[in-house]
Amino acid sequence: MRRLSTALTAIVLLVSCGQQTNNTQQPDSLATPKGSAQAAKRSAGNVTSIISRYEAAVMISAFLNQPNLGEYAIDKTLGGIFERSVFELDDTKAGALLWFCFNQKEPGDRQWFLAASKAGGYTPAVTREASDDLWKPYDFFKYTGASKDTTDVLTFIESHQYGAPGKSPVLPQAEARMQVEDFMTTLLPSFDPKPGQLMKYPFCFFGEMSADFQIKKLLDQPGAIGVRYYFGYENKNEYGYEINNKIRVILVAIDKYGKNILLGNKDGDGDIMIEKAFPPPPSSND
Repeated sequence: MRRLSTALTAIVLLVSCGQQTNNTQQPDSLATPKGSAQAAKRSAGNVTSIISRYEAAVMISAFLNQPNLGEYAIDKTLGGIFERSVFELDDTKAGALLWFCFNQKEPGDRQWFLAASKAGGYTPAVTREASDDLWKPYDFFKYTGASKDTTDVLTFIESHQYGAPGKSPVLPQAEARMQVEDFMTTLLPSFDPKPGQLMKYPFCFFGEMSADFQIKKLLDQPGAIGVRYYFGYENKNEYGYEINNKIRVILVAIDKYGKNILLGNKDGDGDIMIEKAFPPPPSSND
């Protein structure tokens, strides 16, 4: 498969990544304005994406207690680590766009991962914005807590230390396109017989659109040299809306020792972990 010459063409093909199975909706539906009004309303400045370590533990515990997802997290991967520069934004890039990928050629914990790119903002055409290449995590980890209960997951988050600082490898667009398709058509149906109900779109977007400028706050913490992501699970958000992507992504900054930077008190107040990524819940027309 030849290398695509422009980012625009590559991303258009990436979101049109082939026939989906088991009623999973193709991600190119985001090219229409459907659901964009709610996204615009949420981006007006009153939404916070910062969560506490306890809230993170609840979602990770829920992920672990989903039979197929939890098994994967324990046997293969619960998340990965990016270097800091992947999330450093400038005046032209207002957010990080993370794609769900599945590389069937990789062994063990490197099969399911997030590939990162940068985008100008969250719009109906956000999936057409990215750099020529994406980045892969430089390291991965499994869940090794004592149990799947929230208390033990919280202990895991607070004591998690894994790996030395590294450099995130580049992932060419052509490879990313195939691996996004493999995630949607191969891995996702193995988790749920109705994969479209588990995850509607194969990406999530974290942007500087909320009142708290979450990515900047994440990286501005003393000693932050990278970003760790955990997979979580949530069926409905705090407003009672069923969520399009029930597999959630939680981001936390790490220091040079690979430890999560948690500066809050024992209840998590003051921690800077971010989660509430787009796409938003369905609109009335979705």
